[in-house]
Amino acid sequence: MTKKFFIIANLIAIVLFTQNKLTICNDTVNNVKSTPIISFKAPVYNFGEIFKGEKVEHVYKFKNSGKGVLKIKDVKVSCGCTAAVVKSKEVLHNGNGEINIIFNSNSAVGKISKDITVYSNDPDNPMYKLTITGVINEEVVVKPRKLNIADVVYGKGIKRTLSVKSIVAPMFTISKVISTNPDIATTLTKEKEKNEYSIDVSLSKEAKLGRLGSKIVIHTNSKNMEKVTVPFYGRVVGDISIYPPRLSCGTVKQKEEKKVVVFATTYNDDVNISKVEIFPDFLEANVAKKEENEKKMTYKISVTLKKDAPVGRFKGELKIFTSSRNQPVIDVPVYGMVKEG
Repeated sequence: MTKKFFIIANLIAIVLFTQNKLTICNDTVNNVKSTPIISFKAPVYNFGEIFKGEKVEHVYKFKNSGKGVLKIKDVKVSCGCTAAVVKSKEVLHNGNGEINIIFNSNSAVGKISKDITVYSNDPDNPMYKLTITGVINEEVVVKPRKLNIADVVYGKGIKRTLSVKSIVAPMFTISKVISTNPDIATTLTKEKEKNEYSIDVSLSKEAKLGRLGSKIVIHTNSKNMEKVTVPFYGRVVGDISIYPPRLSCGTVKQKEEKKVVVFATTYNDDVNISKVEIFPDFLEANVAKKEENEKKMTYKISVTLKKDAPVGRFKGELKIFTSSRNQPVIDVPVYGMVKEG
């Protein structure tokens, strides 16, 4: 009786084990059958060559090769120059979908490559990357594309010349040139070559001290480049320039010494620094000549926050005395914080 019982029990166990394995296999098969699969026939699109300002439209076609419902969660582009729209966010088995993209070439020149990322519920490809690539040519060529005048000494002014040419328009014209800075004037000249102009860009001798931020806007009859903008930047300096213009000592622990540096550069050989003063009393300043280059002389001014500085925030001032008529005294704010050690 006992032997028969064990035989029957073993048979029952085998049957239950087999049923369990079959259930697991069936579940696995069902899961595989219900998995969506996204696939693109051509994930990379090369539009060839276009002119700057033209738009490119393209449709990426995809298919759901899996058994489950494919769900497009999101589509993100790598720059603001590209827009993407999904026609169908849910695609059934063997169904097809489309993603429409529009690429605007206003902000690029030369060979470009932009990415579009498609987010879906495909477990093997949750982030599918598409690419649009090609070459963008300029219909209107401006040389140089940027005007960087670096440092200009106050009262001297400066002039630079732009060359503007169309490579396609048979009767290319420039209607007007505008400067966004009143201290910068422009003069337009038609060259002998029928599609070429030159623009003289002049900085006034009366331009104020400080950094320059301006744009030269060229209006043309080009279909794709009606406006061409050339950045103009630099700095008008006096007899002496200071860097940095504001001096931070940062945060220092109580009874610790901290040293920071200011550089003063003179642009005339008859201008020099006679002395420096600094306050409050827990700050100390020393000046030394650092480097000489033609008419330029650079001074290194070392500022020391002494150990007896009180706890808390502080504001001070470094005074630089010079032989310049325009800048006899230059004030440099000094600030920082001393915290308890």
